[in-house]
Amino acid sequence: MRHRLLAALPVAALLATPLAAQYRNTPTLSIEGNAIYTGVPTRVFAGVGDGRGGEAQVTLGIGNFAISGGVSRTWHDATLTGTADPGAQVTTLFVEPRLALPLGVSNFTPFIYGRAGQARLQYTSNGNEIGDRQNALTLGAGGGVLVELFKGASLNLGGGYQWFRSGTTLGDGSRPSGGGYMVRAGLLIGGTRWARDPGF
Repeated sequence: MRHRLLAALPVAALLATPLAAQYRNTPTLSIEGNAIYTGVPTRVFAGVGDGRGGEAQVTLGIGNFAISGGVSRTWHDATLTGTADPGAQVTTLFVEPRLALPLGVSNFTPFIYGRAGQARLQYTSNGNEIGDRQNALTLGAGGGVLVELFKGASLNLGGGYQWFRSGTTLGDGSRPSGGGYMVRAGLLIGGTRWARDPGF
């Protein structure tokens, strides 16, 4: 009997390996909401300071890879000569591929991400829109960690670098560009098994 059990162990291990791989490769779908704090380059958006706001996105994960799409909006203080109570709003549509790192333990899933989007700035005065809208291409990269709070819900913490290129061409044919940053914290609902081994 003992010999039969010992002989069965390698077979069980071989069966468990594809089952675990299948588990990790099962597609996961999640929705996410984050509070964000961001800085934008004044070379691209003149007179605009740091901003606060939020973002919402939907994420599809397969294996260790995931792709997100969403929208963010931030509100900024601004310095505009001759304008009462100046401010600015920046709205960005973006896609964000993610790659989970093989460093996770227990309920922690670290990841890195890339980001590409189209940002639109609108200056305001006393809360009312003024002037023309300005557009900019955004590219970025960063990292974060998902912390599973309970089954079906994870805390998302992270941040990264953002590069902006203005959509406005200057007289010399150039387009202003510059770097900024973003930090975020929020909640992810669904898809908490993304890139995780069964049993964690």
